[in-house]
Amino acid sequence: MNNKLYSSLCTFFTYCFSLQLHYYFFMSLIVSGTNFTTRDKHALVALKSSITQDPHHFLTHNWSTNFSVCNWFGVTCDHRHGRVRTLNLGDMGLSGTIPSHLGNLSFLIELNLGGNTFHHNLPQELVHLRRLKSLNLSYNEFSGNVPQWIGALSSLQHLNLKNNRFGGVIPKSISNLTVLETLEIGHNLIEGSIPYEVGRMSQLRILSMSVNHLSGVIPPTISNLSSLRGISLSYNSLSGGIPVEIGELPELRVVYLGNNPLGGSIPTTMLNSSTLQDIEIGSSNLSGTLPSNLCGGLARIQVLYIAFNLLSGKLPSVWHHCKELTDVDLSNNKFSQGNIPRDIGNLTMLASLYLNQANLQGEIPPSLFNISSMRVLNLEQNKLNGSLTEEMFLQLPLLEYIYLVDNQFVGSIPKTISNCTMLQVLHLGSNYFTGSIPEGIGDLLLTSLSMGNNHLSGSIPSNIFNMSSLSYLYLANNSLSGSLPSHISLENMEELNLYGNKLSGNIPSSISNATKLNYMDLKLNKFSGVIPNTIGNLRNLQQLDLGYNNLTTHSSTLELMYPSSLCDLYISGNPFHAKLPKSIGNMSNLELFDADACSIDGEIPLEIGNLTNLYALSLYQNDLSGTIPTTIKGLQSLQYLNLGNNRLQGTIISEICKIKQLSELYITENKLISGEVPTCFGNLTSLRKLYLNSNKLSKVPSSLWSLRDILVVNLSDNALTLSLPIEIGNLKAVTFLDLSKNMISGSIPGAISGLQNLQILNLSQNKLKKGSNANIFFIKCILPIMVSIILVVFCVFFLVRRRRKNGEFGSKGIISTKGDVYSFGIMLMETFTRKKPTDDLFVAGLSMKGWISKSLPHAIDRVVDSNLLQDEGHHHVDDIIASTSSILKLALNCCEDLPEERMNMTDIAASLNKVKAMFLKASDKDVVRFCRK
Repeated sequence: MNNKLYSSLCTFFTYCFSLQLHYYFFMSLIVSGTNFTTRDKHALVALKSSITQDPHHFLTHNWSTNFSVCNWFGVTCDHRHGRVRTLNLGDMGLSGTIPSHLGNLSFLIELNLGGNTFHHNLPQELVHLRRLKSLNLSYNEFSGNVPQWIGALSSLQHLNLKNNRFGGVIPKSISNLTVLETLEIGHNLIEGSIPYEVGRMSQLRILSMSVNHLSGVIPPTISNLSSLRGISLSYNSLSGGIPVEIGELPELRVVYLGNNPLGGSIPTTMLNSSTLQDIEIGSSNLSGTLPSNLCGGLARIQVLYIAFNLLSGKLPSVWHHCKELTDVDLSNNKFSQGNIPRDIGNLTMLASLYLNQANLQGEIPPSLFNISSMRVLNLEQNKLNGSLTEEMFLQLPLLEYIYLVDNQFVGSIPKTISNCTMLQVLHLGSNYFTGSIPEGIGDLLLTSLSMGNNHLSGSIPSNIFNMSSLSYLYLANNSLSGSLPSHISLENMEELNLYGNKLSGNIPSSISNATKLNYMDLKLNKFSGVIPNTIGNLRNLQQLDLGYNNLTTHSSTLELMYPSSLCDLYISGNPFHAKLPKSIGNMSNLELFDADACSIDGEIPLEIGNLTNLYALSLYQNDLSGTIPTTIKGLQSLQYLNLGNNRLQGTIISEICKIKQLSELYITENKLISGEVPTCFGNLTSLRKLYLNSNKLSKVPSSLWSLRDILVVNLSDNALTLSLPIEIGNLKAVTFLDLSKNMISGSIPGAISGLQNLQILNLSQNKLKKGSNANIFFIKCILPIMVSIILVVFCVFFLVRRRRKNGEFGSKGIISTKGDVYSFGIMLMETFTRKKPTDDLFVAGLSMKGWISKSLPHAIDRVVDSNLLQDEGHHHVDDIIASTSSILKLALNCCEDLPEERMNMTDIAASLNKVKAMFLKASDKDVVRFCRK
């Protein structure tokens, strides 16, 4: 009995103890769960505290500690444990840093902070997020290196760090993410090479590393990524070619490798990939050719972008197999001359076609205009010809952009182009179009219209000036006439260029309705009347060119009612007959003022010194009088100053030396300018061109010869009485030196022979002593210069002769180049003898040819122009006679009676170059230095 009782008591106590253990275990779970939930809450509160900007107040109003974190905006929890599973705060405009506490969200599987402005480094504590499958930190301002610990997040399937400021190299540990499907780290500052270990990420479907500083080669281990569908490595510094393995990836759809110095050719494996839909490999230094049946291997291709490469050969001719092709860009390559493939017209889904700068010729195939899906057609800068027919624009209802600039199209512009009601950009400039501008164009919703550099005539349709959507209008260099409409309402116009036409009448005051205008060029027309004051209302206007019209002013002072925004103002070539107003000093933003040949009189106003932003001032060929104002020293940004051909008096003021950036100075043809060139001119180290010719200057400071970087010095036609100093040899960069028409005496210093860049030296009409240096220059340099000029004339001669309709013709009316050779031979004889076949000397059976022929080879000095033989050294004369003899022999050969016995053009050019080379070789070293250029 006692045993039974004892047994029962034991069972009871065991049961109670078990219940107690379960109770304590259950309570510990509750406490533990509460602790973890509290840790999650603390982590999120720490994140909220680190956020400095919350423009929409999502966190301020919603993340309250009085509520469960599972109810907070952007947070979702695990229903079983109440732990935070996802945190999505993307695109909320938040700013701040990431606290280390965020690493305590150990149940987190998705973290999205993309589209904010979080900054600074990522805390290392994020390595504890071992359950994380998706991490999106894109479009922020995170910096520092891509962390090594990222490779420890072994559950990651999607990693997006693009559009930040991450630097350093790609850590090799990233290859530990063996289940990763998406890797996006583009638009950062990452450098170094792509790790070969990337080939271990066998589940990868998207690989994007574009717009970084990556270098080296694309690793061939990429062939292991059998699930890869898209690869983007554009805008890096990758080299070594496109690996053939890329074309062998069985699932690949998209390849972006453009803007890398890859080099090499396009692998045939890539051009035979049946899965590829989008190939963009432009600007990659790729060479080689494209197969004629390109579409045979790319049956599913939709986008083909291979522009800006070095591809040669002909454009592919077979295209109809690319049934899904929507966008083609093969522009800017080195294709051999050919026509636009007609088969492109069979691409019924084509939306954009870029074949600009593709060396194309011939006419546009009509089939191209049957592609009703076409939105963009760019055939600029080719040699396409023919005309545009009315039928071409009847079946292009979706066309938005058409670029045909810089070709050889002729005929009129089709009126049916107005049927393309979706058209936004119409560029037909730099062709040979004739006729008038169709009025229907003014009814389109164009944003850009370019028809400049053609032969268009007639008036500009008035409705063009009421196109509310138009922002760019370029009709320059045509023969358009008539006047502008009195009412203009181009409210979105930004650039208006009517340069070089025959437009007349007044500039309408309603031009002020074009309130967005920042550039207007009306130069070289026949506009008359006054400049409307309403131009002053164009608050965005920065460049205005009204030059070379017939514009006038109402008063004796030139009215400058221009907006304060104006930077460049050209009013040259208008008969204003007025003074510059003091108000010119109020144009504080003016950077360029060009008022040449405007009949401006009076003095230069002192207020011009207020234009501190001015870098170019040209008042050339006016009637300005008085002295150069001392306030000119205030033009501290000035680089170009032209006061030439006026009636200025006094001296060249030293205040000019205060303009430290001055590069070009022209104070020519002011006869009243006298005295000395200021000594401080030697301090103008930025000076490259100095023109002080045609004045009454008497002295030049020695400091002027210290300007080692000056290129042009013209002091001719003054009253200089100096001797040429040895310091003139310091002008190491000078190419043009003109000191003629002065009273310079003494001898020419030998230091001039050290001016190796000198191309033109004029010391004529001075009082120099006759010396060997002078003769060596003028005699020994003149012959090679003459030969060089003759070579240029030779080329131009034949270009012109080929275009002449009269001359020596064969039986079929074809111009004979042998006849051109004959005429060229006569020209050579005339040049070196200073005789003409019609001179009185050549009578009684003596022809110019016979006269020269009899003098060869021993009496050539009797026929050569005596000016070529003036030399004190006999050996110099021998060199000249030998070279001239060779040239005259060549001339005689060109004038053989039978055309077939005359030299051809190639041999003539080679012979002339040989004469020049032999002459320079025979000359001494000093002469070679003189004549090198």
